[in-house]
Formats: sequence, C-alpha cells, structure tokens
Amino acid sequence: MTRKCLSIPMRALALVLVAGGTPVMSADAQSIRGRLFASDSSHGTRGAIVQLVDQASGTVVARTIARSEGVFVLSAPRAGTYSLRTLRIGYRPGSFGPLEVPASGLADLALTLENVPVTLAAVHVTGRNSCTLASDQASGGDVLSVWAEARTNLLATLVARAESGIVVTTTMYERVTAPRTGRLVRQVVTQQTGASERPFRSPLAPESYSTLGYRDDDATDAVYRAPDADVMLSDSFAATHCLHLADEVIGSANEVGVSFEPVRSAPRLRPDGHPFVDVRGTLWLDRASSVLRRAEFRYTGVEPLVADGGAGGTLTFLPLPGGVTVIGSWAITVPRVEVTRRPGSASRQEQRVADLWTFGGELALARLGDSILWRAPDATIRGTVRTGATGAAAPRASVRLAGTSYRTTTDSLGRFELQRVLPGRYEVLSRSDLAERLGLEEGEAGAVDLRTTRWAELAINVGPDAEAIRVRCGGAEGSGLLYGDVRGPDGAPTANVVVQASWHEVAGTAALGLDAQMVRAAVRADSLGRFHICRVPREKLVDIMVVSDSTGTTRLARLTTRIPKDGVTAFVAIPWAKAMASRLRIRGHVATLTGRPVRNATVDVLGRDETQTDSLGRFTLDVPAGESFVVRARHLGHQPVVKPFASSSDVPPDGVRDVAIIMEPIAVQLGANVTTADSTMSFVNDIGGFERRRRTGHGTFITQGDIETRRPLSFADLIGRVPGIKVLEPVGTARVMRGRDSFLDTSCDNGMQLFVDGVHIDNSMSLKSLNVTSLRGVELYHGLAETPVELRTRQAKCGTIAVWTK
Repeated sequence: MTRKCLSIPMRALALVLVAGGTPVMSADAQSIRGRLFASDSSHGTRGAIVQLVDQASGTVVARTIARSEGVFVLSAPRAGTYSLRTLRIGYRPGSFGPLEVPASGLADLALTLENVPVTLAAVHVTGRNSCTLASDQASGGDVLSVWAEARTNLLATLVARAESGIVVTTTMYERVTAPRTGRLVRQVVTQQTGASERPFRSPLAPESYSTLGYRDDDATDAVYRAPDADVMLSDSFAATHCLHLADEVIGSANEVGVSFEPVRSAPRLRPDGHPFVDVRGTLWLDRASSVLRRAEFRYTGVEPLVADGGAGGTLTFLPLPGGVTVIGSWAITVPRVEVTRRPGSASRQEQRVADLWTFGGELALARLGDSILWRAPDATIRGTVRTGATGAAAPRASVRLAGTSYRTTTDSLGRFELQRVLPGRYEVLSRSDLAERLGLEEGEAGAVDLRTTRWAELAINVGPDAEAIRVRCGGAEGSGLLYGDVRGPDGAPTANVVVQASWHEVAGTAALGLDAQMVRAAVRADSLGRFHICRVPREKLVDIMVVSDSTGTTRLARLTTRIPKDGVTAFVAIPWAKAMASRLRIRGHVATLTGRPVRNATVDVLGRDETQTDSLGRFTLDVPAGESFVVRARHLGHQPVVKPFASSSDVPPDGVRDVAIIMEPIAVQLGANVTTADSTMSFVNDIGGFERRRRTGHGTFITQGDIETRRPLSFADLIGRVPGIKVLEPVGTARVMRGRDSFLDTSCDNGMQLFVDGVHIDNSMSLKSLNVTSLRGVELYHGLAETPVELRTRQAKCGTIAVWTK
C-alpha cells in the first residue's frame, strides 16, 4: 500500500501580487515631510529607509523609503513626540529627534546623513561561534554587524517594493523531478505580472512560528511553510535563533554570510505532539557594498529522508537603479515520501523519497512606468519537428511551452522558432497538425533551461497521422480521414457551418445484381472553421458540401476530393462566401461575333423560366442558388448556344452573375418534316443528327412521343427504366452498370458524360436540373463502342447521355 505523506499547499508558496504605490493617509493623520542629504553633498540621497519611532513606547509606527532627491513623506498616527531613524545599506543607522509633531504636521525637514560605512570587508571567520541568543551578543560584534546589514536589506526590499510602484513580470514554475537522476517528471510554467511585495508569504503571524514551527502534520499529509521577510525581521525569530558567521565556501571570497539556526533550547515537539520543525540557513552579503545577494535555508527536526532530500529553499536578490532591491529568483523544494510494505512482509514498512517537488519563480522584467529598470536576456528556442515513423518533416505542427503563452507552428519544412522567451525552465509540448485538429493530447518533447543560456536547439518527433486516426476514429480497413478548413473570402475562419461528405458504396453481387447506395456523413465545423470526418473510404470520389451556417441560412459550396490508395488522409480547403442570396440572378447580353446585339433572342435556364432579349440584347433570369444549371440562347438564323454553370460556389457573394453569349449565324433551309409511326420527333433537316443516329440501331433513343406517353416524374425516372442505367441520387449522376468492375473504376465516379443540344457539359451539372417537359429527345450509349464519333470524349467509356431540347 502506498500513501502520500507530504504535500505543499500553494497558499504557502505562491507569489503574492498586490497593487503597489504610495500608502494612502487617513484624514486625521499628521504628515511629516522632508529630505535626506549626504554629509558630503548638497544633493538628496534616495533609497534610504526612514522610520518614525514613537518616543514614549520606542515602537516603529510608520516607515517609508526616500525617493528621488531624497524626498520622504511619513504619516504619524497622532500629534506627539517622535524620533526619526534612517537605515542605509552599507552605512551605520542614523537617528534624529526628538521631534514634536503638532496636529498640523511637519514640513521641510532637512536631515543630513553621516556617511559612516559598515566595513564588512574586515569581517573574518576565525572560528565557529557558540550558538547563543542573538539578543545576548555584544552590540558591536561582527555577527550583529552583518546581521544588521542583512536585516536592513530585507527591510529595504519590503518597503521599497511596497511603495515604489515597480511592476515585475515573473516566470513561475511547479516542477517534479526524480530524486536520484534529477530527471524532469512534470513541470507547469506560468507568467504573472504585477507589483510584488514578496515572492511568497507565510500564512501565520511571525510570532506563531516560535510555538508551531514550519510544518503542520495530519494523518496523511505534511504542510511545509517558509520564513518570509516579515518572519526573519521579527523579534520572535531573533529570540529563537542564534547567529554566527558562516564558514567560507569555494567561490565566496567576495561574500560574507551570517547564519541562523534554532537555539539549543528550542522545543522538540509542538503542543499537539507532532515534531517541531524549524529552519536554519544563511544570508550572504557582498563584502564591498553590503548588498544582500542571496538567502538559503533548510528545515530542521525533519525525518532523515526529508533532510537528505534537500528540503529547503533559496532566494536571490537583485539591486535595481534607485536603491530598490527585488527578489531575482526563489525556489522551495520538499521531497515527497512514500510508505510501502516491504516485499515478503505483511507488517514491516519502509520509506523512500518518491520525487522532489519544487515551487519557484524567476524575475523576467522590472518596469517603473514606461521605463524598463531591468530585463533578463531574451532567449530563442528553435528546432525541427518530424514524424517519428518516417522522419519526414511535420508541417503546421504546434510547439508550445507548457503553462505559458509561448506558442508557434512549424513551416512547410517542419522548422520552428520561439523568440523573446523569458528566462526560466520550460517543458516543451508538441503535436502534429492532424493530432491538434482531432483534439489529441500533446506529447512531451523535452525540457529546456534558459536561465543561463540565450538559445536552445530541439529535435522533436511526433506520432504519425495513421496513429492519430486510429486513436480518434478507430481501426477501419481501407478507410481514412477527411479533414479541412472552411474560410471566408477574407481568409477568416467560418465557424459552426455544417460540412457534409457523400460517396457511393456498392451493394449486391454480380449474379444477383449490383446497386449503388449513397453514404453521407455530416459534421459541424469548430470555432476555427476546422472539421474532420472519420472512416471515409479510400479511392472513392467524395463530394463535399457546406450546407448551412450558425444563423440557419442555407448556403452551398461544393468540392470533390479523394483519399489516395496508399494514403490515410485528404485535406480540403473550402472557400465560403460571407453572404449569399437564396436565388441567383443571371444578368447578361447576347451579341454576334461582330458585337451587334441580338434582339428578341430566347434565353432560358434549361428546364426553367425563359425570357427575351431587349433591343440591346440584354436579359435577366433568376435561378435557385446552390445548384448547377445551363443557360441556353436561341434565335432564328443563329446557331443555338448552351453555356453550363457550376454551383453557387462559383458565384460572387452579391448573388449576381454576368454572362456574355456570342451567337454565330447559320443558313437555314426549310425542308419537309420527317414523321414516322413510332415517333413524334420532327427536326428541321435533322439538326444535331438525332434521326440519322437512331436509324443505325446503336444506342437507346427516347423520342418526344415516348416522353409524353410515359409521363415521367423526373429525368431520373425517364432514363432509370433503361436497362443497364442507374441514376445515383441525390447528386444527380447516372452510371452504366456492367458488373462490379464498373463501380470500382474510379475514373467513372462522375458518371456518364452529358451533351445538351450537342454541347458537352462538364460534370458540375446535375441531371436533376433537366426538366423533362422541355425535352424533344434523349440518346443513351452504354460505352465507347456504342458512342458515335461526334459525341466521343475521353469520358465516353463511362457512357453517354445526349439530350435535345425543344
């Protein structure tokens, strides 16, 4: 059995961000204003701490820091007798007073500071001091001199940052590492900006630690607390810890340290019977300037496993221009201990350090107003992302730093670059473009440490697309994934539209007959206009249609694609008009080759309304938007013209299409009508060759008389009765059924070729747009061999439909 024994609550370790600025004085407070001057200068001295001390009680009732030109402002709680105490890093304290502060306050005080430096350079460690109470040390001893400077630094850090209005950006992290190897197990990085008093705040009052210590224990967890600046500046901390000069360590010749540790009479147990956990540590100062550089501490009274695991913390201090000191970095580490049963024993247990939990932060930027006081060197992360299985470049793959806003995508060669990265340790996450679209989790791509270097190079591998499809769609033999984007004319994503894909599946056997069924799959695009459809068969021609948007307006855009035989995906970029009318207006003019308008020409949309051109050859027609159609123009003495148009995806957003029709003159000789017993079809000189081809006996012919006799409901109903012809709904294509192979021949997925009045129409036109009442005859040919030479194209092997209109 394993149980978690230690945990770290964020309330004890989190960075506390508060609004900075000058404290607001109460209406009844007495204001004390003045300036500080150095004894050897007429200029004001900034950066010194000024404390207001009640003369009767000796307590500090207010404190501030001298700003530009040494100006300071204090607020006394009431009229009375006070004194002023000044503290400067590297100098002896100063005292002024007593001062009688009237109800009206004091102004224009001029205080001269004595420049008596603290000579820490002369402090040497001659032997380890015995651990006695700090309050019992000689007031002029080296230990107390160093400790006083350390306390001044800590106090300056609190006062200056609370009142200076400096705004800092800090990179925060929570890190879990392996205890022996230091391998990164998990890390979360965030960035916070604000005016900071301190990097962490202890939740208890300073005096509480002398009885409760720095750890709380319950049945399952242990909560560790860290001493903040208020705790180390408190009288209770000084009374319960002894001081001595720290032993010199390698590389610290320019530093002097004052160490603190619990007094020998410190309790071993808390009042509740749990172990009393205290702290010991060292504050390191610069010998020349007396500036506090760093602080470190360790927990005492803890289990050996916890102590050996390095339970404790460190802080570094960064002086800024103007005498303000901020926390440059901080970290607190606590081992997590597991208790398990020893193998082979039901009663004996053993403990081990499972992992190390570290909470910390590092200063990235310090700003005062519009001025940058300090900025950590910017760093760059660059590299390549490849597919793990093949090593091919992974374009459009995402790369981001966990817990931050740093994010980018790779180029066509799989390359990426993150610039202006703030210092810190980061976990890098990455996934392929397809994995992101499918909502799959990112994979850990490694960790980078940018605290001491300005660049990092990474080689990242992501999973193959086939694996992403398997996870999201499941395994399906012979199928793949269709995905894409829907974007408007300005390139912006079109969200929440419905995307429908349709294709044909063959059912039945060659012996019993084959049938083609339409299969449809519809999905709604996400907020970025992205969509994906699982289990789309390979090698099938797939018709893609956008059918509606979030407002409920039906708008159509059609494309076709195919997943290749050896592929697993197909990508489709769908252009989408922002606005589209429910009906399309055809606006145009009819003219001859010489530019002369053709008046009174008959223009119609095949099978729908017709109109006449005016004296300038102009006309307008309305058709339903989103459908393919054919515009036909006829005029006595001119060759008829047929112009096919695709669906509304080719139509401008305003719903108006301009059309220019050029007609060629022909010489017409009137002859006798040809009438037979089985036909009511009559052509002037058999224009188009319908009768001539019918007499050859090749193909299937439907005359106008047949149409009137059968009274078909639609064109599909008319030709669907012809053996070997199958109309595929709802796309409106016809296919020749010659056994299973005809359906597996992907080159004929678009169906039989179509001619209207002798003009070859591309496959964008649906047979549903043909109105049977407007037809005079239909020719059907089952393949290349049957198709006459004048109607042959590359698609003739798929069969031919030739329609003739009235």
